[in-house]
Amino acid sequence: MIFWLKFSNLLTLILASVFCYHLLPFRRSMLTRLYIINLFMVILWSLSIFMTLFTEDIELKILFTKARQLTNPFLTSNWFFVFILIFFRSHWKKLKKVAFLFYILPVITCLSTIFSMAGSLRFEKLLSHSFSPIPGVGLVEYKIGSLLALQFAFSGIIMLIMMSLFVVLLFSKNTRYRQLARLFFLCALIQVALEFYSRSRFGNSAMIQFTVASYTPMLFALYYAIHRLEFLNIKSFSNQVAFENLPTPVITVNPRGEIWDANKKALELFKLTTDDLGSTVSIDHRFDFIQRREQTLRFDEKEYQVDYQNLRMGVIVSLTDISQISELNQELAESNDILKAMNAEILKMTNFNKRIQTVLSHDLSGLLHQMNSSLENIFQNLVIPPAFKNLTESILKTNQSSLNLLKNILSWSYFEEKTEFQIEKLLNEIVHSHEMLLKQHQVKLSVINHSPASVYTTSERALETILRNLVSNAIKNTPRDLSVQMEVMVKDKLEIIIIDQGPGIPRPVLQNLQDETKMTIKSSYGFGIGLQLTFDLIRQLEGTIHFESLPQKGTKVSLKI
Repeated sequence: MIFWLKFSNLLTLILASVFCYHLLPFRRSMLTRLYIINLFMVILWSLSIFMTLFTEDIELKILFTKARQLTNPFLTSNWFFVFILIFFRSHWKKLKKVAFLFYILPVITCLSTIFSMAGSLRFEKLLSHSFSPIPGVGLVEYKIGSLLALQFAFSGIIMLIMMSLFVVLLFSKNTRYRQLARLFFLCALIQVALEFYSRSRFGNSAMIQFTVASYTPMLFALYYAIHRLEFLNIKSFSNQVAFENLPTPVITVNPRGEIWDANKKALELFKLTTDDLGSTVSIDHRFDFIQRREQTLRFDEKEYQVDYQNLRMGVIVSLTDISQISELNQELAESNDILKAMNAEILKMTNFNKRIQTVLSHDLSGLLHQMNSSLENIFQNLVIPPAFKNLTESILKTNQSSLNLLKNILSWSYFEEKTEFQIEKLLNEIVHSHEMLLKQHQVKLSVINHSPASVYTTSERALETILRNLVSNAIKNTPRDLSVQMEVMVKDKLEIIIIDQGPGIPRPVLQNLQDETKMTIKSSYGFGIGLQLTFDLIRQLEGTIHFESLPQKGTKVSLKI
Protein backbone atom coordinates (compact mmCIF):
# COMPACT_ATOMS: atom_id res chain seq x y z
CA MET A 1 0.00 0.00 0.00
CA ILE A 2 2.86 2.37 0.76
CA PHE A 3 4.05 1.93 -2.87
CA TRP A 4 0.69 3.02 -4.27
CA LEU A 5 0.64 5.95 -1.88
CA LYS A 6 4.02 7.15 -3.17
CA PHE A 7 3.12 6.42 -6.78
CA SER A 8 -0.22 8.25 -6.70
CA ASN A 9 1.35 11.19 -4.86
CA LEU A 10 4.15 11.38 -7.46
CA LEU A 11 1.62 11.17 -10.30
CA THR A 12 -0.40 14.02 -8.80
CA LEU A 13 2.74 16.11 -8.32
CA ILE A 14 3.86 15.60 -11.93
CA LEU A 15 0.42 16.30 -13.43
CA ALA A 16 -0.10 19.43 -11.33
CA SER A 17 3.35 20.74 -12.28
CA VAL A 18 2.86 20.07 -16.01
CA PHE A 19 -0.63 21.60 -16.10
CA CYS A 20 0.56 24.61 -14.09
CA TYR A 21 3.46 25.22 -16.48
CA HIS A 22 1.26 24.81 -19.55
CA LEU A 23 -1.42 27.22 -18.35
CA LEU A 24 0.93 29.84 -16.90
CA PRO A 25 1.00 32.00 -20.09
CA PHE A 26 -2.82 32.33 -19.82
CA ARG A 27 -2.87 33.47 -16.19
CA ARG A 28 -4.56 36.79 -17.08
CA SER A 29 -7.88 34.94 -17.15
CA MET A 30 -9.54 34.67 -13.72
CA LEU A 31 -10.55 31.06 -14.34
CA THR A 32 -7.05 30.00 -15.34
CA ARG A 33 -5.49 32.03 -12.53
CA LEU A 34 -7.62 30.30 -9.86
CA TYR A 35 -6.82 26.91 -11.33
CA ILE A 36 -3.08 27.67 -11.36
CA ILE A 37 -3.28 28.75 -7.67
CA ASN A 38 -4.98 25.47 -6.80
CA LEU A 39 -2.42 23.50 -8.78
CA PHE A 40 0.34 25.27 -6.87
CA MET A 41 -1.35 24.31 -3.58
CA VAL A 42 -1.64 20.69 -4.71
CA ILE A 43 2.08 20.74 -5.57
CA LEU A 44 2.92 22.00 -2.05
CA TRP A 45 0.62 19.39 -0.54
CA SER A 46 2.29 16.55 -2.49
CA LEU A 47 5.75 17.82 -1.58
CA SER A 48 4.84 17.99 2.12
CA ILE A 49 3.64 14.37 1.98
CA PHE A 50 6.93 13.30 0.39
CA MET A 51 8.90 15.25 3.02
CA THR A 52 6.88 13.53 5.76
CA LEU A 53 7.47 10.10 4.24
CA PHE A 54 11.21 10.43 3.80
CA THR A 55 12.24 12.23 7.00
CA GLU A 56 13.01 10.28 10.18
CA ASP A 57 12.70 13.14 12.67
CA ILE A 58 9.24 12.99 14.33
CA GLU A 59 9.25 16.76 14.94
CA LEU A 60 9.79 17.44 11.22
CA LYS A 61 7.05 14.94 10.34
CA ILE A 62 4.64 16.84 12.61
CA LEU A 63 5.82 20.19 11.15
CA PHE A 64 5.19 19.05 7.55
CA THR A 65 1.81 17.59 8.53
CA LYS A 66 0.77 20.93 10.05
CA ALA A 67 2.18 22.81 7.04
CA ARG A 68 -0.43 21.17 4.81
CA GLN A 69 -3.10 23.09 6.71
CA LEU A 70 -1.62 26.35 5.44
CA THR A 71 -3.00 25.71 1.94
CA ASN A 72 -5.64 22.97 2.23
CA PRO A 73 -8.41 25.23 3.68
CA PHE A 74 -8.33 27.44 0.57
CA LEU A 75 -8.62 24.57 -1.92
CA THR A 76 -12.36 23.97 -1.58
CA SER A 77 -13.28 27.66 -1.92
CA ASN A 78 -11.05 28.00 -4.96
CA TRP A 79 -12.51 24.84 -6.54
CA PHE A 80 -15.99 26.28 -5.99
CA PHE A 81 -15.17 29.50 -7.85
CA VAL A 82 -13.50 27.53 -10.65
CA PHE A 83 -16.73 25.54 -10.88
CA ILE A 84 -18.79 28.77 -11.04
CA LEU A 85 -16.57 30.27 -13.76
CA ILE A 86 -16.87 27.12 -15.87
CA PHE A 87 -20.62 26.47 -15.57
CA PHE A 88 -22.19 29.74 -14.32
CA ARG A 89 -19.98 32.45 -15.75
CA SER A 90 -22.86 34.92 -16.02
CA HIS A 91 -23.30 34.82 -12.19
CA TRP A 92 -19.63 35.46 -11.45
CA LYS A 93 -19.96 39.26 -11.22
CA LYS A 94 -22.62 39.03 -8.52
CA LEU A 95 -20.84 36.27 -6.60
CA LYS A 96 -17.52 38.13 -6.81
CA LYS A 97 -18.87 40.83 -4.50
CA VAL A 98 -19.31 38.34 -1.63
CA ALA A 99 -16.40 36.04 -2.50
CA PHE A 100 -14.46 37.19 0.59
CA LEU A 101 -17.02 35.40 2.83
CA PHE A 102 -15.82 32.05 1.48
CA TYR A 103 -12.28 32.82 2.67
CA ILE A 104 -12.94 34.03 6.24
CA LEU A 105 -12.79 30.58 7.84
CA PRO A 106 -9.83 29.37 5.68
CA VAL A 107 -7.87 32.51 6.69
CA ILE A 108 -8.62 31.89 10.39
CA THR A 109 -7.54 28.25 10.00
CA CYS A 110 -4.34 29.30 8.21
CA LEU A 111 -3.44 31.87 10.91
CA SER A 112 -4.17 29.34 13.65
CA THR A 113 -1.87 26.85 11.90
CA ILE A 114 0.93 29.43 11.92
CA PHE A 115 0.53 29.95 15.67
CA SER A 116 0.37 26.19 16.16
CA MET A 117 3.61 25.71 14.20
CA ALA A 118 5.16 28.45 16.38
CA GLY A 119 4.46 26.31 19.49
CA SER A 120 1.10 27.58 20.78
CA LEU A 121 -0.66 24.64 22.50
CA ARG A 122 -4.02 26.48 22.53
CA PHE A 123 -4.13 26.77 18.74
CA GLU A 124 -2.76 23.23 18.38
CA LYS A 125 -5.76 21.90 20.34
CA LEU A 126 -8.07 23.75 17.92
CA LEU A 127 -6.49 22.13 14.86
CA SER A 128 -4.55 18.86 15.03
CA HIS A 129 -2.97 17.43 18.15
CA SER A 130 -1.83 14.23 19.83
CA PHE A 131 0.46 13.27 16.94
CA SER A 132 1.85 9.73 16.82
CA PRO A 133 3.86 7.89 14.16
CA ILE A 134 2.25 5.10 12.14
CA PRO A 135 4.62 2.14 12.14
CA GLY A 136 5.93 1.06 8.74
CA VAL A 137 4.32 3.95 6.84
CA GLY A 138 6.31 7.09 7.61
CA LEU A 139 3.29 9.31 8.22
CA VAL A 140 1.75 10.50 11.48
CA GLU A 141 -1.80 10.31 12.70
CA TYR A 142 -3.50 12.91 14.86
CA LYS A 143 -6.72 13.94 16.52
CA ILE A 144 -8.84 16.63 14.90
CA GLY A 145 -9.57 19.79 16.88
CA SER A 146 -12.79 21.83 16.84
CA LEU A 147 -11.57 24.52 14.38
CA LEU A 148 -10.25 21.93 11.92
CA ALA A 149 -13.50 20.00 12.22
CA LEU A 150 -15.41 23.20 11.45
CA GLN A 151 -13.18 23.75 8.41
CA PHE A 152 -13.91 20.18 7.22
CA ALA A 153 -17.64 20.76 7.72
CA PHE A 154 -17.45 24.03 5.78
CA SER A 155 -15.61 22.30 2.93
CA GLY A 156 -18.16 19.47 3.03
CA ILE A 157 -21.07 21.91 2.68
CA ILE A 158 -19.43 23.56 -0.35
CA MET A 159 -18.82 20.13 -1.89
CA LEU A 160 -22.48 19.21 -1.35
CA ILE A 161 -23.57 22.46 -3.05
CA MET A 162 -21.35 21.69 -6.03
CA MET A 163 -22.62 18.10 -6.22
CA SER A 164 -26.21 19.38 -6.19
CA LEU A 165 -25.45 21.80 -8.99
CA PHE A 166 -23.80 18.96 -10.90
CA VAL A 167 -27.03 17.01 -10.74
CA VAL A 168 -28.93 20.05 -12.08
CA LEU A 169 -26.44 20.43 -14.90
CA LEU A 170 -26.80 16.76 -15.84
CA PHE A 171 -30.37 17.52 -16.93
CA SER A 172 -29.56 20.90 -18.49
CA LYS A 173 -30.60 21.69 -22.06
CA ASN A 174 -27.20 23.24 -22.72
CA THR A 175 -25.25 20.49 -24.46
CA ARG A 176 -21.75 21.72 -23.74
CA TYR A 177 -22.44 22.18 -19.99
CA ARG A 178 -24.21 18.85 -19.76
CA GLN A 179 -21.26 16.95 -21.22
CA LEU A 180 -18.76 18.70 -18.95
CA ALA A 181 -21.02 18.04 -15.93
CA ARG A 182 -21.05 14.32 -16.75
CA LEU A 183 -17.28 14.29 -16.82
CA PHE A 184 -16.99 16.10 -13.49
CA PHE A 185 -19.65 13.95 -11.87
CA LEU A 186 -17.82 10.79 -12.89
CA CYS A 187 -14.53 12.11 -11.48
CA ALA A 188 -16.26 13.16 -8.26
CA LEU A 189 -17.71 9.68 -7.87
CA ILE A 190 -14.22 8.22 -8.21
CA GLN A 191 -12.96 10.56 -5.49
CA VAL A 192 -15.87 9.77 -3.12
CA ALA A 193 -15.50 6.05 -3.74
CA LEU A 194 -11.78 6.10 -2.94
CA GLU A 195 -12.30 8.10 0.25
CA PHE A 196 -15.13 5.83 1.40
CA TYR A 197 -13.04 2.74 0.65
CA SER A 198 -10.00 4.14 2.51
CA ARG A 199 -11.96 5.15 5.60
CA SER A 200 -14.03 1.97 5.83
CA ARG A 201 -11.15 -0.40 5.08
CA PHE A 202 -8.20 1.08 6.93
CA GLY A 203 -9.68 3.50 9.43
CA ASN A 204 -6.50 5.52 9.96
CA SER A 205 -5.17 8.76 8.59
CA ALA A 206 -2.25 7.03 6.91
CA MET A 207 -4.39 5.05 4.54
CA ILE A 208 -6.80 7.92 4.12
CA GLN A 209 -3.84 9.72 2.47
CA PHE A 210 -4.25 7.21 -0.31
CA THR A 211 -7.18 9.34 -1.47
CA VAL A 212 -4.62 11.67 -2.96
CA ALA A 213 -4.98 9.39 -5.99
CA SER A 214 -8.51 10.69 -6.45
CA TYR A 215 -7.10 14.08 -7.36
CA THR A 216 -5.66 12.66 -10.57
CA PRO A 217 -8.97 12.29 -12.47
CA MET A 218 -10.21 15.61 -11.05
CA LEU A 219 -7.08 17.38 -12.27
CA PHE A 220 -7.63 15.86 -15.69
CA ALA A 221 -11.28 16.91 -15.73
CA LEU A 222 -10.55 20.48 -14.67
CA TYR A 223 -7.70 20.83 -17.13
CA TYR A 224 -9.90 19.48 -19.91
CA ALA A 225 -12.69 21.93 -19.11
CA ILE A 226 -10.41 24.95 -18.78
CA HIS A 227 -8.46 23.96 -21.86
CA ARG A 228 -11.68 23.69 -23.88
CA LEU A 229 -13.07 26.95 -22.58
CA GLU A 230 -9.93 29.09 -22.47
CA PHE A 231 -8.57 28.05 -25.84
CA LEU A 232 -11.87 28.13 -27.71
CA ASN A 233 -13.97 30.72 -25.95
CA ILE A 234 -12.96 34.15 -27.24
CA LYS A 235 -14.29 35.83 -24.10
CA SER A 236 -11.62 34.13 -22.04
CA PHE A 237 -8.58 35.46 -23.83
CA SER A 238 -10.06 38.75 -24.93
CA ASN A 239 -11.89 41.41 -23.02
CA GLN A 240 -15.46 40.19 -22.54
CA VAL A 241 -17.03 43.56 -23.27
CA ALA A 242 -14.97 43.95 -26.45
CA PHE A 243 -15.99 40.48 -27.64
CA GLU A 244 -19.68 41.02 -26.96
CA ASN A 245 -19.65 44.35 -28.82
CA LEU A 246 -17.62 43.37 -31.85
CA PRO A 247 -19.16 45.04 -34.93
CA THR A 248 -19.37 41.73 -36.82
CA PRO A 249 -21.03 38.43 -35.84
CA VAL A 250 -18.55 35.87 -34.45
CA ILE A 251 -19.27 32.19 -33.71
CA THR A 252 -16.99 29.51 -32.25
CA VAL A 253 -17.46 25.86 -33.19
CA ASN A 254 -15.80 23.00 -31.27
CA PRO A 255 -14.27 19.88 -32.92
CA ARG A 256 -17.57 17.97 -32.53
CA GLY A 257 -19.29 20.55 -34.73
CA GLU A 258 -21.22 22.22 -31.88
CA ILE A 259 -21.94 25.94 -31.58
CA TRP A 260 -19.75 26.72 -28.59
CA ASP A 261 -20.09 30.47 -28.25
CA ALA A 262 -21.43 33.56 -30.04
CA ASN A 263 -21.25 37.31 -29.49
CA LYS A 264 -24.22 39.71 -29.40
CA LYS A 265 -24.25 40.36 -33.14
CA ALA A 266 -24.31 36.63 -33.89
CA LEU A 267 -27.07 36.03 -31.30
CA GLU A 268 -29.18 38.79 -32.87
CA LEU A 269 -28.50 37.75 -36.47
CA PHE A 270 -29.36 34.07 -36.04
CA LYS A 271 -31.89 34.68 -33.21
CA LEU A 272 -29.94 32.41 -30.85
CA THR A 273 -30.52 31.91 -27.14
CA THR A 274 -28.13 30.50 -24.56
CA ASP A 275 -30.00 27.19 -24.86
CA ASP A 276 -29.00 27.01 -28.52
CA LEU A 277 -25.31 27.05 -27.59
CA GLY A 278 -24.12 23.49 -27.82
CA SER A 279 -26.41 22.55 -30.70
CA THR A 280 -24.84 20.70 -33.61
CA VAL A 281 -24.10 22.58 -36.82
CA SER A 282 -25.17 19.67 -39.04
CA ILE A 283 -28.66 19.58 -37.44
CA ASP A 284 -29.37 23.33 -37.29
CA HIS A 285 -30.05 24.45 -40.88
CA ARG A 286 -29.12 28.04 -40.03
CA PHE A 287 -25.51 26.91 -39.94
CA ASP A 288 -25.38 24.79 -43.09
CA PHE A 289 -22.93 27.32 -44.52
CA ILE A 290 -20.41 26.39 -41.80
CA GLN A 291 -20.85 22.70 -42.57
CA ARG A 292 -20.16 23.38 -46.27
CA ARG A 293 -17.43 25.96 -45.54
CA GLU A 294 -19.08 28.53 -47.82
CA GLN A 295 -17.20 31.78 -48.34
CA THR A 296 -20.31 33.97 -48.69
CA LEU A 297 -23.72 33.87 -47.02
CA ARG A 298 -27.02 35.53 -47.94
CA PHE A 299 -29.09 35.82 -44.78
CA ASP A 300 -31.85 38.16 -43.72
CA GLU A 301 -31.67 40.13 -47.00
CA LYS A 302 -27.97 40.81 -46.52
CA GLU A 303 -24.79 39.35 -47.93
CA TYR A 304 -21.88 38.35 -45.67
CA GLN A 305 -18.31 37.30 -46.29
CA VAL A 306 -17.46 34.30 -44.09
CA ASP A 307 -13.93 33.87 -42.69
CA TYR A 308 -12.77 30.72 -40.90
CA GLN A 309 -9.93 30.74 -38.35
CA ASN A 310 -8.86 27.17 -37.64
CA LEU A 311 -7.63 26.50 -34.11
CA ARG A 312 -6.39 23.30 -32.51
CA MET A 313 -9.57 23.06 -30.45
CA GLY A 314 -12.11 24.29 -32.98
CA VAL A 315 -12.98 26.99 -35.51
CA ILE A 316 -13.75 30.70 -35.15
CA VAL A 317 -16.27 31.86 -37.76
CA SER A 318 -16.57 35.60 -38.40
CA LEU A 319 -19.06 37.25 -40.76
CA THR A 320 -18.50 40.60 -42.48
CA ASP A 321 -21.42 42.49 -43.99
CA ILE A 322 -20.54 43.14 -47.64
CA SER A 323 -24.01 44.20 -48.79
CA GLN A 324 -22.96 47.83 -49.19
CA ILE A 325 -19.76 46.76 -50.94
CA SER A 326 -21.80 44.71 -53.43
CA GLU A 327 -24.07 47.71 -54.05
CA LEU A 328 -21.02 49.95 -54.53
CA ASN A 329 -19.52 47.43 -56.97
CA GLN A 330 -22.76 47.47 -58.94
CA GLU A 331 -22.79 51.27 -58.97
CA LEU A 332 -19.14 51.31 -60.05
CA ALA A 333 -19.92 48.87 -62.86
CA GLU A 334 -22.77 51.12 -64.05
CA SER A 335 -20.52 54.19 -63.80
CA ASN A 336 -17.83 52.34 -65.73
CA ASP A 337 -20.31 51.59 -68.53
CA ILE A 338 -21.30 55.27 -68.64
CA LEU A 339 -17.63 56.32 -68.78
CA LYS A 340 -16.98 53.85 -71.59
CA ALA A 341 -19.87 55.32 -73.57
CA MET A 342 -18.63 58.87 -72.90
CA ASN A 343 -15.10 57.85 -73.85
CA ALA A 344 -16.36 56.43 -77.16
CA GLU A 345 -18.16 59.72 -77.90
CA ILE A 346 -15.06 61.74 -76.98
CA LEU A 347 -12.96 59.48 -79.23
CA LYS A 348 -15.34 60.10 -82.10
CA MET A 349 -15.14 63.84 -81.50
CA THR A 350 -11.34 63.69 -81.23
CA ASN A 351 -11.02 61.76 -84.49
CA PHE A 352 -13.34 64.24 -86.21
CA ASN A 353 -11.35 67.18 -84.84
CA LYS A 354 -8.11 65.58 -85.97
CA ARG A 355 -9.51 65.09 -89.47
CA ILE A 356 -10.59 68.73 -89.59
CA GLN A 357 -7.22 69.78 -88.20
CA THR A 358 -5.40 67.68 -90.79
CA VAL A 359 -7.41 69.07 -93.71
CA LEU A 360 -6.93 72.68 -92.60
CA SER A 361 -3.24 72.22 -91.86
CA HIS A 362 -2.65 70.46 -95.17
CA ASP A 363 -4.45 73.14 -97.22
CA LEU A 364 -2.81 76.01 -95.35
CA SER A 365 0.61 74.43 -95.62
CA GLY A 366 0.19 74.20 -99.40
CA LEU A 367 -0.59 77.92 -99.60
CA LEU A 368 2.32 78.81 -97.31
CA HIS A 369 4.70 76.67 -99.41
CA GLN A 370 3.66 78.61 -102.53
CA MET A 371 4.04 81.92 -100.71
CA ASN A 372 7.43 80.83 -99.32
CA SER A 373 8.69 79.85 -102.80
CA SER A 374 7.50 83.16 -104.27
CA LEU A 375 9.23 85.14 -101.53
CA GLU A 376 12.47 83.17 -102.01
CA ASN A 377 12.41 83.91 -105.79
CA ILE A 378 11.81 87.55 -105.08
CA PHE A 379 14.55 87.67 -102.51
CA GLN A 380 17.09 85.88 -104.74
CA ASN A 381 16.29 87.14 -108.27
CA LEU A 382 14.98 90.64 -107.91
CA VAL A 383 16.83 93.73 -106.89
CA ILE A 384 15.10 94.95 -103.76
CA PRO A 385 15.57 98.48 -102.50
CA PRO A 386 17.41 98.59 -99.15
CA ALA A 387 14.33 100.03 -97.47
CA PHE A 388 12.29 96.90 -98.31
CA LYS A 389 15.00 94.28 -97.91
CA ASN A 390 14.62 93.94 -94.11
CA LEU A 391 10.83 93.85 -94.48
CA THR A 392 11.07 91.07 -97.08
CA GLU A 393 13.38 89.03 -94.83
CA SER A 394 10.97 89.48 -91.89
CA ILE A 395 8.02 88.32 -94.01
CA LEU A 396 10.02 85.30 -95.19
CA LYS A 397 10.93 84.32 -91.58
CA THR A 398 7.33 84.76 -90.41
CA ASN A 399 6.06 82.66 -93.29
CA GLN A 400 8.66 79.93 -92.52
CA SER A 401 7.65 79.93 -88.83
CA SER A 402 3.99 79.59 -89.77
CA LEU A 403 4.87 76.71 -92.07
CA ASN A 404 6.82 74.95 -89.28
CA LEU A 405 3.89 75.43 -86.89
CA LEU A 406 1.52 73.80 -89.37
CA LYS A 407 3.95 70.91 -89.80
CA ASN A 408 3.96 70.45 -86.01
CA ILE A 409 0.16 70.34 -86.00
CA LEU A 410 0.26 67.74 -88.77
CA SER A 411 2.71 65.70 -86.69
CA TRP A 412 0.28 65.67 -83.77
CA SER A 413 -2.61 64.79 -86.06
CA TYR A 414 -0.86 61.81 -87.65
CA PHE A 415 1.11 60.66 -84.62
CA GLU A 416 -0.69 57.30 -84.34
CA GLU A 417 0.27 56.37 -87.92
CA LYS A 418 3.46 54.27 -87.75
CA THR A 419 4.90 53.53 -91.17
CA GLU A 420 8.04 52.00 -92.63
CA PHE A 421 10.25 54.60 -94.34
CA GLN A 422 13.80 55.06 -95.65
CA ILE A 423 16.19 56.91 -93.35
CA GLU A 424 18.10 58.46 -96.26
CA LYS A 425 14.95 59.98 -97.76
CA LEU A 426 13.94 61.53 -94.43
CA LEU A 427 17.41 63.05 -93.97
CA ASN A 428 17.28 64.59 -97.48
CA GLU A 429 13.92 66.18 -96.65
CA ILE A 430 15.36 67.63 -93.42
CA VAL A 431 18.31 69.14 -95.31
CA HIS A 432 16.08 70.51 -98.04
CA SER A 433 13.65 72.11 -95.58
CA HIS A 434 16.54 74.00 -93.91
CA GLU A 435 18.30 75.32 -97.05
CA MET A 436 16.84 78.82 -96.68
CA LEU A 437 17.67 78.94 -92.95
CA LEU A 438 21.25 77.79 -93.63
CA LYS A 439 21.68 80.58 -96.22
CA GLN A 440 20.27 83.18 -93.85
CA HIS A 441 22.67 82.20 -91.01
CA GLN A 442 25.55 81.31 -93.41
CA VAL A 443 25.98 77.91 -91.65
CA LYS A 444 26.78 74.53 -93.21
CA LEU A 445 24.91 71.28 -92.38
CA SER A 446 26.78 68.00 -92.87
CA VAL A 447 24.98 64.64 -92.61
CA ILE A 448 26.80 61.35 -91.94
CA ASN A 449 24.51 58.37 -92.46
CA HIS A 450 26.12 55.09 -91.38
CA SER A 451 23.10 53.10 -92.61
CA PRO A 452 22.10 54.62 -95.96
CA ALA A 453 20.05 51.64 -97.12
CA SER A 454 18.21 51.18 -93.79
CA VAL A 455 14.48 51.40 -93.29
CA TYR A 456 12.80 52.05 -89.95
CA THR A 457 9.25 51.81 -88.60
CA THR A 458 7.82 54.60 -86.44
CA SER A 459 5.74 57.73 -86.85
CA GLU A 460 7.62 59.42 -89.69
CA ARG A 461 5.91 62.78 -89.26
CA ALA A 462 6.68 62.83 -85.52
CA LEU A 463 10.35 61.94 -86.14
CA GLU A 464 10.57 64.57 -88.87
CA THR A 465 9.20 67.19 -86.45
CA ILE A 466 11.73 66.19 -83.77
CA LEU A 467 14.68 66.40 -86.15
CA ARG A 468 13.45 69.64 -87.72
CA ASN A 469 13.17 71.33 -84.32
CA LEU A 470 16.58 70.08 -83.12
CA VAL A 471 18.40 70.92 -86.37
CA SER A 472 16.70 74.33 -86.60
CA ASN A 473 17.72 75.11 -83.03
CA ALA A 474 21.32 74.01 -83.71
CA ILE A 475 21.54 76.20 -86.86
CA LYS A 476 20.17 79.26 -85.09
CA ASN A 477 22.74 78.92 -82.28
CA THR A 478 25.77 78.35 -84.56
CA PRO A 479 27.89 81.38 -85.50
CA ARG A 480 28.48 82.33 -89.15
CA ASP A 481 30.88 80.28 -91.31
CA LEU A 482 30.72 77.32 -88.87
CA SER A 483 28.87 74.02 -89.30
CA VAL A 484 26.27 71.70 -87.77
CA GLN A 485 26.86 67.95 -87.97
CA MET A 486 24.17 65.27 -87.91
CA GLU A 487 25.25 61.62 -87.54
CA VAL A 488 22.78 58.77 -88.01
CA MET A 489 23.07 55.00 -87.34
CA VAL A 490 20.59 52.14 -86.99
CA LYS A 491 21.29 49.44 -84.37
CA ASP A 492 18.67 48.08 -82.00
CA LYS A 493 17.28 51.59 -82.10
CA LEU A 494 17.61 54.58 -84.40
CA GLU A 495 20.43 56.73 -82.98
CA ILE A 496 20.88 60.35 -84.13
CA ILE A 497 23.57 62.75 -82.89
CA ILE A 498 23.40 66.49 -83.65
CA ILE A 499 26.48 68.62 -82.86
CA ASP A 500 26.67 72.41 -83.20
CA GLN A 501 29.52 74.86 -82.61
CA GLY A 502 27.46 77.43 -80.78
CA PRO A 503 28.00 79.19 -77.44
CA GLY A 504 26.81 76.17 -75.45
CA ILE A 505 24.14 75.88 -72.79
CA PRO A 506 24.67 77.30 -69.25
CA ARG A 507 24.85 74.60 -66.56
CA PRO A 508 21.56 75.54 -64.75
CA VAL A 509 19.65 75.39 -68.04
CA LEU A 510 21.41 72.13 -68.99
CA GLN A 511 20.42 70.52 -65.68
CA ASN A 512 16.80 71.48 -66.28
CA LEU A 513 16.94 70.03 -69.78
CA GLN A 514 18.06 66.65 -68.35
CA ASP A 515 14.94 66.66 -66.12
CA GLU A 516 11.73 67.32 -68.05
CA THR A 517 9.82 68.09 -64.88
CA LYS A 518 12.10 71.09 -64.28
CA MET A 519 12.36 72.30 -67.85
CA THR A 520 11.63 75.98 -68.29
CA ILE A 521 11.25 77.92 -71.53
CA LYS A 522 13.95 80.50 -71.99
CA SER A 523 13.82 82.03 -75.41
CA SER A 524 17.25 83.63 -75.00
CA TYR A 525 18.81 80.17 -75.44
CA GLY A 526 16.55 79.18 -78.32
CA PHE A 527 14.23 76.91 -76.30
CA GLY A 528 10.64 77.74 -77.16
CA ILE A 529 7.41 75.83 -77.63
CA GLY A 530 9.09 73.69 -80.31
CA LEU A 531 11.36 72.07 -77.70
CA GLN A 532 8.39 71.22 -75.50
CA LEU A 533 6.72 69.60 -78.51
CA THR A 534 9.97 67.70 -79.16
CA PHE A 535 10.04 66.30 -75.62
CA ASP A 536 6.38 65.31 -75.89
CA LEU A 537 6.88 63.48 -79.18
CA ILE A 538 10.03 61.70 -77.96
CA ARG A 539 8.17 60.49 -74.89
CA GLN A 540 5.28 59.18 -77.01
CA LEU A 541 7.73 57.38 -79.29
CA GLU A 542 9.26 55.80 -76.15
CA GLY A 543 12.62 57.38 -77.00
CA THR A 544 15.30 59.23 -75.04
CA ILE A 545 17.21 62.48 -75.53
CA HIS A 546 20.44 63.58 -73.87
CA PHE A 547 22.25 66.95 -73.90
CA GLU A 548 25.99 67.56 -73.49
CA SER A 549 27.31 71.10 -73.56
CA LEU A 550 30.18 73.31 -72.41
CA PRO A 551 30.25 77.12 -72.58
CA GLN A 552 31.76 78.33 -75.91
CA LYS A 553 32.34 74.73 -77.06
CA GLY A 554 28.98 73.87 -78.59
CA THR A 555 26.24 71.39 -77.79
CA LYS A 556 25.83 67.68 -78.51
CA VAL A 557 22.29 66.23 -78.62
CA SER A 558 21.93 62.43 -78.60
CA LEU A 559 18.57 61.01 -79.65
CA LYS A 560 17.44 57.36 -79.49
CA ILE A 561 14.09 56.24 -80.94
